[in-house]
Amino acid sequence: MAKRDLYSAKEKPKKTTSPETALLRMASLCSKSEQAEADICEKLKKLQIKPADILNIINQLKERNFLNNARFAKAYANDKLKFSGWGKKKIHQGLLNKKIASSDIKDALNNLDYQLYLDTIMKVGKAKSRNLNLQLKEDQAKLYRFLTSRGFESNLSIQLIEALKELNRMES
Repeated sequence: MAKRDLYSAKEKPKKTTSPETALLRMASLCSKSEQAEADICEKLKKLQIKPADILNIINQLKERNFLNNARFAKAYANDKLKFSGWGKKKIHQGLLNKKIASSDIKDALNNLDYQLYLDTIMKVGKAKSRNLNLQLKEDQAKLYRFLTSRGFESNLSIQLIEALKELNRMES
Protein backbone atom coordinates (compact mmCIF):
# COMPACT_ATOMS: atom_id res chain seq x y z
CA MET A 1 0.00 0.00 0.00
CA ALA A 2 1.35 3.44 -0.94
CA LYS A 3 2.17 6.02 1.69
CA ARG A 4 -0.53 8.34 0.37
CA ASP A 5 -3.19 5.66 0.83
CA LEU A 6 -2.20 5.16 4.47
CA TYR A 7 -2.71 8.83 5.30
CA SER A 8 -6.06 9.13 3.57
CA ALA A 9 -7.35 6.00 5.32
CA LYS A 10 -6.41 7.42 8.72
CA GLU A 11 -8.21 10.77 8.53
CA LYS A 12 -8.70 12.18 11.97
CA PRO A 13 -12.29 12.65 13.01
CA LYS A 14 -13.04 16.30 13.74
CA LYS A 15 -13.34 17.16 17.39
CA THR A 16 -16.71 18.53 18.32
CA THR A 17 -16.77 21.65 20.43
CA SER A 18 -19.24 22.02 23.27
CA PRO A 19 -21.70 24.92 23.04
CA GLU A 20 -20.23 26.41 26.24
CA THR A 21 -16.71 26.38 24.82
CA ALA A 22 -17.96 27.79 21.52
CA LEU A 23 -19.72 30.61 23.38
CA LEU A 24 -16.51 31.51 25.21
CA ARG A 25 -14.47 31.40 21.99
CA MET A 26 -16.94 33.60 20.11
CA ALA A 27 -17.20 36.05 23.03
CA SER A 28 -13.41 36.31 23.04
CA LEU A 29 -13.36 36.90 19.29
CA CYS A 30 -16.10 39.55 19.51
CA SER A 31 -14.30 41.32 22.34
CA LYS A 32 -11.19 41.71 20.17
CA SER A 33 -12.93 43.07 17.06
CA GLU A 34 -16.42 43.80 15.77
CA GLN A 35 -17.98 40.78 14.09
CA ALA A 36 -21.04 40.31 11.89
CA GLU A 37 -23.70 37.92 13.11
CA ALA A 38 -23.53 35.95 9.84
CA ASP A 39 -19.76 35.45 10.23
CA ILE A 40 -20.19 34.15 13.78
CA CYS A 41 -22.89 31.73 12.57
CA GLU A 42 -20.51 30.41 9.91
CA LYS A 43 -17.73 29.94 12.45
CA LEU A 44 -20.11 28.05 14.75
CA LYS A 45 -21.24 25.81 11.87
CA LYS A 46 -17.59 24.98 11.14
CA LEU A 47 -17.23 23.98 14.79
CA GLN A 48 -20.13 21.56 14.19
CA ILE A 49 -22.44 23.27 16.67
CA LYS A 50 -26.11 22.26 16.38
CA PRO A 51 -28.46 24.86 14.84
CA ALA A 52 -30.46 25.24 18.08
CA ASP A 53 -27.24 25.84 20.02
CA ILE A 54 -26.05 28.33 17.38
CA LEU A 55 -29.22 30.35 17.87
CA ASN A 56 -28.77 30.22 21.64
CA ILE A 57 -25.12 31.33 21.41
CA ILE A 58 -25.99 34.20 19.05
CA ASN A 59 -28.75 35.37 21.41
CA GLN A 60 -26.41 35.25 24.40
CA LEU A 61 -23.74 37.22 22.55
CA LYS A 62 -26.34 39.85 21.64
CA GLU A 63 -27.73 40.04 25.18
CA ARG A 64 -24.23 40.55 26.57
CA ASN A 65 -23.55 43.17 23.87
CA PHE A 66 -20.66 41.24 22.32
CA LEU A 67 -22.51 41.10 19.01
CA ASN A 68 -24.26 44.08 17.42
CA ASN A 69 -24.77 44.32 13.66
CA ALA A 70 -25.37 48.09 13.72
CA ARG A 71 -22.11 48.66 15.57
CA PHE A 72 -20.32 46.26 13.20
CA ALA A 73 -21.70 48.12 10.17
CA LYS A 74 -20.36 51.46 11.41
CA ALA A 75 -16.93 50.01 12.20
CA TYR A 76 -16.78 48.19 8.84
CA ALA A 77 -17.76 51.33 6.89
CA ASN A 78 -15.20 53.50 8.69
CA ASP A 79 -12.42 50.93 8.31
CA LYS A 80 -13.07 50.35 4.61
CA LEU A 81 -13.11 54.08 3.93
CA LYS A 82 -9.99 54.88 5.98
CA PHE A 83 -7.81 51.86 5.29
CA SER A 84 -9.01 50.44 1.97
CA GLY A 85 -10.10 53.63 0.21
CA TRP A 86 -13.54 52.28 -0.65
CA GLY A 87 -16.50 54.38 -1.69
CA LYS A 88 -20.05 54.12 -0.37
CA LYS A 89 -21.27 51.77 -3.09
CA LYS A 90 -18.57 49.18 -2.45
CA ILE A 91 -19.02 49.47 1.33
CA HIS A 92 -22.76 49.01 0.84
CA GLN A 93 -22.19 45.85 -1.18
CA GLY A 94 -19.72 44.51 1.38
CA LEU A 95 -22.25 45.01 4.17
CA LEU A 96 -24.98 43.31 2.12
CA ASN A 97 -22.63 40.35 1.68
CA LYS A 98 -22.29 40.23 5.48
CA LYS A 99 -26.13 40.02 5.69
CA ILE A 100 -26.49 43.35 7.51
CA ALA A 101 -29.96 44.93 7.59
CA SER A 102 -30.61 47.79 5.15
CA SER A 103 -31.41 50.20 7.98
CA ASP A 104 -28.05 49.47 9.65
CA ILE A 105 -26.25 49.92 6.31
CA LYS A 106 -27.98 53.24 5.72
CA ASP A 107 -27.05 54.47 9.20
CA ALA A 108 -23.44 53.38 8.79
CA LEU A 109 -23.07 55.14 5.44
CA ASN A 110 -24.79 58.30 6.72
CA ASN A 111 -22.40 58.40 9.70
CA LEU A 112 -19.27 58.47 7.54
CA ASP A 113 -17.31 61.70 7.90
CA TYR A 114 -18.09 63.52 4.63
CA GLN A 115 -14.82 65.48 4.64
CA LEU A 116 -12.86 62.26 5.12
CA TYR A 117 -14.88 60.75 2.26
CA LEU A 118 -13.93 63.62 -0.05
CA ASP A 119 -10.30 63.48 1.10
CA THR A 120 -10.25 59.74 0.38
CA ILE A 121 -11.60 60.01 -3.17
CA MET A 122 -9.12 62.82 -3.80
CA LYS A 123 -6.19 60.77 -2.45
CA VAL A 124 -7.20 57.66 -4.39
CA GLY A 125 -7.85 59.65 -7.58
CA LYS A 126 -4.57 61.57 -7.39
CA ALA A 127 -2.57 58.40 -6.81
CA LYS A 128 -4.11 56.69 -9.83
CA SER A 129 -3.88 59.77 -12.06
CA ARG A 130 -0.09 60.08 -11.62
CA ASN A 131 0.36 57.52 -14.38
CA LEU A 132 -2.33 59.04 -16.62
CA ASN A 133 -2.63 62.00 -18.96
CA LEU A 134 -6.02 63.44 -18.04
CA GLN A 135 -6.08 65.53 -21.21
CA LEU A 136 -6.80 62.27 -23.06
CA LYS A 137 -10.38 60.97 -23.02
CA GLU A 138 -9.07 57.40 -22.83
CA ASP A 139 -7.17 58.13 -19.60
CA GLN A 140 -10.14 60.02 -18.17
CA ALA A 141 -12.24 56.90 -18.82
CA LYS A 142 -9.61 54.73 -17.11
CA LEU A 143 -9.69 56.93 -14.01
CA TYR A 144 -13.50 57.00 -14.05
CA ARG A 145 -13.70 53.20 -14.23
CA PHE A 146 -11.13 52.88 -11.46
CA LEU A 147 -13.00 55.25 -9.13
CA THR A 148 -16.37 53.64 -9.76
CA SER A 149 -14.86 50.18 -9.26
CA ARG A 150 -13.70 51.43 -5.85
CA GLY A 151 -17.34 52.25 -5.09
CA PHE A 152 -17.33 56.00 -5.52
CA GLU A 153 -20.41 57.62 -6.99
CA SER A 154 -20.40 58.60 -10.68
CA ASN A 155 -21.02 62.29 -10.08
CA LEU A 156 -18.16 62.56 -7.55
CA SER A 157 -15.85 60.67 -9.89
CA ILE A 158 -16.63 63.03 -12.76
CA GLN A 159 -16.17 66.10 -10.52
CA LEU A 160 -12.82 64.78 -9.32
CA ILE A 161 -11.60 64.10 -12.85
CA GLU A 162 -12.52 67.66 -13.88
CA ALA A 163 -10.78 69.07 -10.80
CA LEU A 164 -7.64 67.00 -11.47
CA LYS A 165 -7.62 68.10 -15.12
CA GLU A 166 -7.80 71.73 -14.00
CA LEU A 167 -5.06 71.17 -11.43
CA ASN A 168 -2.83 69.60 -14.10
CA ARG A 169 -3.44 72.55 -16.43
CA MET A 170 -2.51 75.03 -13.69
CA GLU A 171 0.68 73.12 -12.83
CA SER A 172 1.79 72.97 -16.48
